[in-house]
Amino acid sequence: MGLLRLFKNLAFLSRCDLKQIKQDCRKIFDYAELDNIKFEVAAALQNGELKLPKIKNRFETLDELVGSQKSLTRLGDGEFMLMNGESIPFQTYCPRIGDKLREIVQTKDKNIMVGLADFFGSLDVYTPENKHYWRTYLPQSRSRIYKYIDFEKQYYDACVTRPYINYQDKEPTAAYYQKFKTLWENKDIIIIEGAQTRSGIGNDLYDNCKSVKRILAPALNAFDRYDDILQAALSEPKDSLFLISLGPTASVLAYDLAQTGRRAIDTGHLDVEYMWFLTGAQKRCKLAGKFVLEVKGGQNIEAINDAGYQSQIIANFTEE
Repeated sequence: MGLLRLFKNLAFLSRCDLKQIKQDCRKIFDYAELDNIKFEVAAALQNGELKLPKIKNRFETLDELVGSQKSLTRLGDGEFMLMNGESIPFQTYCPRIGDKLREIVQTKDKNIMVGLADFFGSLDVYTPENKHYWRTYLPQSRSRIYKYIDFEKQYYDACVTRPYINYQDKEPTAAYYQKFKTLWENKDIIIIEGAQTRSGIGNDLYDNCKSVKRILAPALNAFDRYDDILQAALSEPKDSLFLISLGPTASVLAYDLAQTGRRAIDTGHLDVEYMWFLTGAQKRCKLAGKFVLEVKGGQNIEAINDAGYQSQIIANFTEE
């Protein structure tokens, strides 16, 4: 069977003008012509033919968080899929979450910072792997995302909580985390997280806070228990700082808590990225004792026997 295919391919090539194919390829990949594209794009932007959302970078976003009492909710590719009526691997679509996310992306509330992943324009600061992902993802998804965005609104960088693994220059990471930690210095914090997320366990991320309490939620389809999680959070002191790592449910919960006068920050992968930074990881990898959804095998996590961690849990909506 293999020889038959070989002879068929040779017969096909014998009928082709290989020199012409080579010339055609050169025309397609004429780098002199490609060089001019950036000027054509600049003109299209100037004429309003192309639009980019207004997004402050991760450093500006962190500065505003540290210098204010604003809350943060973040919207990534998964949240936009839910807005569009599609399920994602760790959250089944339901109309309620889709409606809520569409409300969040358009909110006018000045005390709520809405984060979008800053991948719509230049990708210069990112790793080759990350550039490749967004260059293949956005052509088929940009229009789906753009129909929900308010192009007059000031957005913030959703990757403010992912400051390490996606960036070529990792040198600023240590100082960046030191600044981030000032948000909860000497504060009572309520961590709302998925089962086995264990934010801050095994590192010093929250060592400078006054106290830690935890509300645990399902790692998958957490929005199914949304009302229980919200009520547990609302029963805690209003002046606590709420740090939420719970996928799309975190986006909604941070928004709803902020509207009650509480300060809530959707921290996402902040702890996972901190562990990668501390271990010097150069690509996404499994972490002992922590749930890492985006890594193969990162969901098979052993039980934890840590009395300090167990004592922090004030509500548990999981079967961990």
